[in-house]
Amino acid sequence: MKSEKYFAWIAILGLGTIAVTLGSFPNLFRYFYVVCIILLLIMARIAPSLRKYRFVLDAFFVIVLIWYLPLLSIYGKFHSSGKELFFRIFGKNDLVKMVADNSISGLLWILLPIILVLLERDSLKSIFIKKGKKNGWLVGAFLLLILMAVGFFIAWRSDIHLKVYFSLLPLGLSFAVINAIKEEVLYRGLVFGRTLRFGFVFALLCQFLWFALIHILYSGAMGRNFGMFVGIGTFAVLSAWMTRKFGSLACAVLVHAGIDFIIFITSVPHYHS
Repeated sequence: MKSEKYFAWIAILGLGTIAVTLGSFPNLFRYFYVVCIILLLIMARIAPSLRKYRFVLDAFFVIVLIWYLPLLSIYGKFHSSGKELFFRIFGKNDLVKMVADNSISGLLWILLPIILVLLERDSLKSIFIKKGKKNGWLVGAFLLLILMAVGFFIAWRSDIHLKVYFSLLPLGLSFAVINAIKEEVLYRGLVFGRTLRFGFVFALLCQFLWFALIHILYSGAMGRNFGMFVGIGTFAVLSAWMTRKFGSLACAVLVHAGIDFIIFITSVPHYHS
């Protein structure tokens, strides 16, 4: 029935939107939402009419866990150990701290979707973790090199000494690659891959909305504007299109890494001022 389909669309979009904004809510609300999601997970395995939505609800649960697990003390200890490892490799300064914080949290974004799919006895191919078409790798690598060249030009125009630029290349590439993988696995892999069974347009809308929301909410007041929403949303659509066209996350990850490398380079003057 059309009414059931539209209700499912609204429910999925609503649940997912709340899930990606959990970080801005009080802890009590987070706990209550986790309980509600768990109840829905149980119902989706009992009620015949809800069984077709169980994979999407599982995906929501992973998104909730990503914002819930950092509240646990054991995660804090793991996070501190991870930062010390980054400091030993790259040195200790604010720029390395930023990269370390982002990269350590990225392990949750990458591992939880993979663990979920394996527990569901599903194939990782269902969330586009596969080799895909050769053209996807070639296009992605080509665009990555172009974006890195743009980063070099920005560094040159920003009066960043070339010695500083090249010394930061390993750190910048680490940030770009890890961040690209974590976001593509979660949004284009899990969210897009799990909602694709309800139609391409719907899946496109879900990952577009959640990807844009999470970036605007956590970018600070300066980033909350319509232009940023359009820019991020446009990338989300293009990334989903590349993922489906080339049959894997490879192209999207490489292009995303190029964009994040530029973001890293533009951050250097701020941290070295």
